[in-house]
Amino acid sequence: MNFKYYLQGKRIRLYIRYNRNAYPVSTDLSIDPKFWDSKEGKPKNAYPERIELQSYLDNFKSRISKEIIKFIDNNPKYSYEEIKEVVKSTLQKKEITGFFDKFREFNELHKDKSISWHKKYNSILVHLKEFEALQKITKKDFKITYHSIDLSFFQKLQNFYIDVKKHNNNNIRKNLQFIRVFLQWSEDNGIQINQSYHKFKLNREEERDIIFITEEELLSIFNYDFSDNERYDHARDLFILQCATGLRISDLKRITKDNIKNGFIEIRQQKTSNFVTIPLTPYSEIILNKYDVLPSISEVELNRTIKQVCKDCGLNEIITISSKSGNKLNEEKFEKWQKISSKIGRSTFASLNLAKGVPEHIVKSMTGHKDSRAFAKYVGVSKQIQKEATEKAWRAPTDDGTIIKIIKHQHKKVG
Repeated sequence: MNFKYYLQGKRIRLYIRYNRNAYPVSTDLSIDPKFWDSKEGKPKNAYPERIELQSYLDNFKSRISKEIIKFIDNNPKYSYEEIKEVVKSTLQKKEITGFFDKFREFNELHKDKSISWHKKYNSILVHLKEFEALQKITKKDFKITYHSIDLSFFQKLQNFYIDVKKHNNNNIRKNLQFIRVFLQWSEDNGIQINQSYHKFKLNREEERDIIFITEEELLSIFNYDFSDNERYDHARDLFILQCATGLRISDLKRITKDNIKNGFIEIRQQKTSNFVTIPLTPYSEIILNKYDVLPSISEVELNRTIKQVCKDCGLNEIITISSKSGNKLNEEKFEKWQKISSKIGRSTFASLNLAKGVPEHIVKSMTGHKDSRAFAKYVGVSKQIQKEATEKAWRAPTDDGTIIKIIKHQHKKVG
């Protein structure tokens, strides 16, 4: 039995020859004949996407030949017609499916994922449509398909995120990783994929600026009187509870009296399924005792409201946020309240606990972190808190109210 590719017009077909019979199988792919090597049955070296196309054709032939060999091993007295049925069955099981149709199916089958996961999906879907439209300006027949997603595709998409969308490198990495997860899911579900996409290496995650609430700011927000504004009062309480527990808003919404046992909050995290046990603090205890049922606020509404809460509480320190897009370093200045969101509660909990001397492994057990690299960012922040606190302590006034004055010449270097 022989397998070889031929062109029929511009269409690439795989011919399966058995005795004097030849069975043509459509690949649904085409190529300009000037780029096709008829003798070898493959694209010429001059074809711009030769490696990607050859990889696809090799995989297409491989999965059909494997099914035929498996059938022959189990049926030594096979017929030509039976071989044709094996091929048809193989293609029906693993037919080449529209990329965007499968991408939507991928989303629909993951209804259990978080709101942020589905927001990420929707954003990427829009980005891919926009990217496809831009590519058609220079290549009218361009279309995102499983075959067109190769190494070059990822490189161009990465440049699109840098040059057009102006995304920072960490966001780009997350978006490209999301697409790779989808492609792997597609492969696992029998879709024929251009394997060269595996060659694209994601950039390493870059360190990002960690924003957190200081202990003084936390106390200020906690004590602020919002009794005349229930919306602000509820948002403040949930945010303080996040800072005091490290829980995500998705977990706070699920807390009931049953989760509070012997001075601890015990809950299985929705995002990771990790079971965590978190000691109650004066902050969390007071807020939990304040409500029979915690206020119900969406994450979007909490993020919007907590900014105004922090603005009213005077969190107007100017902070600089740095990020890189490609090789370009971008720095933006904000008043601190502008960058506060529910996620800051989690970073505050980890950073303040570490700064107070709680061992890393205990803090990780409370936040549910398994990845030491992801947790390391909080360690750096806690050291900065400790440094600032120490410097502040050593700048403290003396008993008579004057500042300690250091006379450097009295303490020259010895030796």
